[in-house]
Amino acid sequence: MNNKNKGVTLIELMLAVAIVGILAAIAYPSYSRYVLSSHRTEAQAALTRIANLEERYFMDANSYGTLQDLHLTATSAAIYTTDNGYYQVSITPSSATYTLTATATGNQVGDTDCQTFTLTQDGLKTSSSAAASICWH
Repeated sequence: MNNKNKGVTLIELMLAVAIVGILAAIAYPSYSRYVLSSHRTEAQAALTRIANLEERYFMDANSYGTLQDLHLTATSAAIYTTDNGYYQVSITPSSATYTLTATATGNQVGDTDCQTFTLTQDGLKTSSSAAASICWH
């Protein structure tokens, strides 16, 4: 009599679960870092957009403006939240200079390499990272 086993044994099933668990343990942290770094573009885009608005405002008023002057909806008098809420942008204006700072909020705080981005009227780009090129690429 020919006795062929059909189906999966418990050992085979446990081995497959262990392999999937190991792959997930390796892949998930890498994926999380990728997602956080991809959200950095939101800070870069917001700072560039607001810098353009500042330059336009300067052409008309001969000084740099606040968020209200630029007609940006602010969560408070000096804070603007980006579209997806990953960063909060603040402006420090004067008549001849401004400094824009984007600070990570919510889950984006987990991006320890680039928690803050700064842009000035001279186009100087800095970040909380040791090398701004890591964040502003």
